[in-house]
Amino acid sequence: MSEICKLKIKNFGPIKNGYSNSSTNDFFDISRCSVIIGEQGTGKSTVAKLASTLLWLEKDFIQKEQDYSLFTKNDFFTLCKNQKIENYFSDKTYICFKDSIFTFEYKDKEFSIMKNDEFSNYEGKKIMYMPSERNLISVIDDADEISGLPYSISSTVEEFLKASKLLGNDLKKLPLNGFNYLYDKSTNTGFIQDNKDNTKVKLSSASSGLQSFVPLFIVTDYLSNNVTKDFFEKLKRFSIKDRNRAENLIRFNLSQQDKSKIDETITSFRRACDTGLTKDLSDSDVKMLMEQLKSIMNISFFNIVEEPEQNLFPASQIETIKYLVICLNANKKNSLLITTHSPFVLSALNNFILAAKISSKEIPESLYIFSDDFSAYLIQDGNIIDIFDKSYSLIDTTVIDDCATLLNTQYDSIYNQETNK
Repeated sequence: MSEICKLKIKNFGPIKNGYSNSSTNDFFDISRCSVIIGEQGTGKSTVAKLASTLLWLEKDFIQKEQDYSLFTKNDFFTLCKNQKIENYFSDKTYICFKDSIFTFEYKDKEFSIMKNDEFSNYEGKKIMYMPSERNLISVIDDADEISGLPYSISSTVEEFLKASKLLGNDLKKLPLNGFNYLYDKSTNTGFIQDNKDNTKVKLSSASSGLQSFVPLFIVTDYLSNNVTKDFFEKLKRFSIKDRNRAENLIRFNLSQQDKSKIDETITSFRRACDTGLTKDLSDSDVKMLMEQLKSIMNISFFNIVEEPEQNLFPASQIETIKYLVICLNANKKNSLLITTHSPFVLSALNNFILAAKISSKEIPESLYIFSDDFSAYLIQDGNIIDIFDKSYSLIDTTVIDDCATLLNTQYDSIYNQETNK
């Protein structure tokens, strides 16, 4: 199982009993690719927000060299406030996060931290939370100038504008039939172009589906395809302190190798810091630097998406999940966590998992999801239920399919009434 972390949640907001499995001590996995389903208000976003908060906390301790021994429960409450989940605590709340580096535990109204491994073994990841309210970014002019926005929205605004501005005057083809996105930097305005007649409208005037989809697509596309570029651009901005820390880390990591290897790697590092470019480095040098500095720099992208299907026609929902999986597979260290209500999203994921299992030629390898990298959960009545059948490599979609069965049964009953008149 390729897992990002393990979580145990009890009595936190809508989550009551949480996950129940004696063999795992009630811990459930957040895998490289995870999906959470459930009715509205059951706690899908609660789990996603809590996971993102704890992963971000771990990253902050390591990459910013924060003294975790000084971190308090009030600091934890403040982090939860960023995700609007600070009021979910009760006297009975229990939360535990585990991965290879840290264990975080909230118990009996106290927050504790245990270090499990050396920081040098951590792999930095860009953690992006795409909220369901992302359509507001498309609708509101100058969203970046509005104060008081929830952190998940303000960070999405920041990344969306950064990615949009980098497009320059280029059209960005959308994986939805017949549309492009373009951005006018002079007016800070996004537009949707219809390829059928070359007309264009402001993103703020486009359909609700496009308003939800475009921020998701542009940010995901940018972050999944620019990990290496961002890595080296950040090196160029390194302070003297940052450079010294990085060089010490390289020496520590390569201490068992010969001195020439250490000197060679540090020379490549200094060259990269001076230029911020990879053109003067070999592919092996690039890989070496990213491997040696993975604990203090981002080498992958963890995409957390609420309702990717939002406001989209079924065929467009499938194109959306396809693109998210393509971006997941753009880097073997990338991760994806989605919350969804859509049977089409679940069916598409089942197809991708089966295709990987049998090496199907009908579906491209860029869409393969291996069952060892996957987990799926239903949240219902305060419980977190594993719905991924590992023996068949299949998501159990019964809870969603039951709705269609009920409607079909009702239709048959009404039809029979009509025909029996």
